This record gives sequence, C-alpha cells and structure tokens, in this order.
Amino acid sequence: MIKEEKILLKYLNQIEDIDKQIETEAKKYLDKLAKPIESLGLLEDIFIKLSSINNKVYNNKLSKKLLLIFASDNGIYEEKVSSAPQRVSFLQSINISKGKSAAGALAKSLNANIRVVDLGLKSSNDDLKEEEKANIIINKKICKSTKNIVLEDAFSYRDALKAILCGIEEMKIAKENDVDIVALGEMGIANTSTSTAILSILTNSKVDDICGRGGGLNDEYFENKKKAIKKAINRYKKREKDKNKIAVIDLLSSLGGLDICGMCGAILGAGIFRIPVIIDGYISIVSALSASKIYDNIKKYIFLSHSSYEKGYKIAKKALGLQSFLDLNMRLGEGSGALLMFNIFDNILSIVNNMYTFEKAKINDDYLSEIRKVRKYIK
Repeated sequence: MIKEEKILLKYLNQIEDIDKQIETEAKKYLDKLAKPIESLGLLEDIFIKLSSINNKVYNNKLSKKLLLIFASDNGIYEEKVSSAPQRVSFLQSINISKGKSAAGALAKSLNANIRVVDLGLKSSNDDLKEEEKANIIINKKICKSTKNIVLEDAFSYRDALKAILCGIEEMKIAKENDVDIVALGEMGIANTSTSTAILSILTNSKVDDICGRGGGLNDEYFENKKKAIKKAINRYKKREKDKNKIAVIDLLSSLGGLDICGMCGAILGAGIFRIPVIIDGYISIVSALSASKIYDNIKKYIFLSHSSYEKGYKIAKKALGLQSFLDLNMRLGEGSGALLMFNIFDNILSIVNNMYTFEKAKINDDYLSEIRKVRKYIK
C-alpha cells in the first residue's frame, strides 16, 4: 500500500455514521409544528438530513457558505470533442473567482465565499501579462492538463490519490474556517467526455445512451465525442488491472479528470469533517457516484441540487439513489445549480427555527393523532 492510500484510509476511518436518534427527533419536531403532517414535502427531508449531519435539531444555522470549484483541463480535448477553446477553462476559472461568471455572480449575491482550486489547468498565472495576473486561483496543480484518454491513462494512480486528498484537504480548510455548507462545482473543458466514460463503466451503460452535447456541439463534434469516449473505454477494458489498487480510483486515473478526483475527495471530506455538501450537475454527480464506490455511506452527507439537462444525469442519479430538488433544464456547471439551493436551505431553517408548534400556537392537534400513526394516507 502506497503512502497516499494509507492517508486516504486513515481519513475514511474518521467518518462516523449518522445518528438515527437525531433523525427521529427531527421528524418528531416537524410533526409538532403548526401545519399539516409532512406538508413541507421535500423541505422536511432537507431539514432531517441537515440535522443528522449537524448532530442537532434546534437552531441550525448556515451562516458561512462556500462555493468550492476544482479546475482542470482534459487531454481528450485533442479529439475535437468540445466547441470551446481549451484556454476557456483558465479564463473562466479567473472569472468565477472574481464573481464575474454566472456561478461567481450568484455566489456573490448569496454572500458565499468562492474558492477555485487549480489541479490541472494547462494555463496558469505565469502565462498572463503582469498587469493581468489575478493571483486568486489556488494553485495545487498536479499537472498541466491530463493526457488524452483515447491513447493512454489520464494520469497516474498516485496522482489520482493526490487529487482526492487535495479535495479532502479543502474540506478540512473549510472546517477550520467555520464553513457551514459547501456548494461543489467544477471548471474544465471536455469534462462531460471524461464523466461519460467513467459513468459508462460504473453503471454498465452504453455511451450512446448517456452521452450528451455538453456545452453545445454540432453533429460532427458530437460524433467525434462519442467515438472518442468509446475508444477510451475500450482501451481501459483492455489494459492490465492491478488488484492491489482501489478499483474506482484506478478507473479515475485512467478515464477521469483531476477536477472529478478533487470533487470526489471533497465529497468524502464532507463525511470526514461533517459538512453538508450540495452537488451540482452531471460532472459533480459522477464524482459523487465515484465517491460512493469508495465509501458507500458518504451518500448520507450529500444533497443533490438540480437535475442536469445532460442525458447521463438520470442514470447517475438512479445509481446513486438520491433525490434532486430542482429541475430547471440547466447544464452550465460551475456549481451554479448547487448555489441555488442555499436560499432553499435558509428558507426551511427559517421556517423550523421561527414557526410555532401546535402547543405554542394554542391549537389542539388531537385530530392529527391517527394520521401521525398511519402516514400511508399522506400522498
């Protein structure tokens, strides 16, 4: 076992299971509020899960919010699978940090801090003119872009572990800075291609059934994309596997992106440091599914935000077994959908923290006793 594996396993051993008693207490308290039973629908599910992560039912607050982005370029870009120039990854990472991308502007409007972590961008601040240098992207670069997965592994197994550990360390930093909740996102041209390759293997799905047009492709580039992903998968299936390696991490090193590994690590970090994490769209949910293959119970710390417009999202969501809360036909990425959940979280906490119980409202709730016993009548 290599050093990075030992560190990862040590971290994973710190993850504690959710306290069922807290879940039960949260459900009972919701029933005491002066409203019809379960009338807040999925908002009640959010509150119960949030309470179980925070290990408390009363006075939950989300005072400090963070948008955490992992950025990397992908070598499969060489196969003409993206309509956007590769340099967009770097420039848009800067824009997110400045609050000048869609997600960045949204984060600023929500008073959320922004942290963009460079794990594998091809460009860097060194490539800019002195007056243009931003110095606002966190440089944890493992390599300058991954390799072309059609021809070879994206990066080494050890580098995959390093990127995952970087994600965990970012959540440790968040914990040290008293962050209450994290919206997770990514930036990387061609990362719907790497995500589709990984999802195909994890769910035994056909590429044609899960591959979408990403940021927008004409027919020629869309066909290039599907062919390239199929070639990459065939190469992965034929390559020699090492039984001593953690299978899903070996998969990520072969077909993935460093942004996916970083998010995978951050999701594991959510469980290690007990910070609720909101997953964005397609690339994020593939990262979450990968994290669940490393540690299944990590799903108890994950909230899905919106149902991405990408074809493969529904397959990934079914495999993960979690509920998404919004459906806006979005496919932007950058954590944009996850950010939209911040207000929803604040809203349910405002209701629960300020609403009267039946007792305080001086309402006799005996009429609900049978419904509380037999919830099957509530649809």
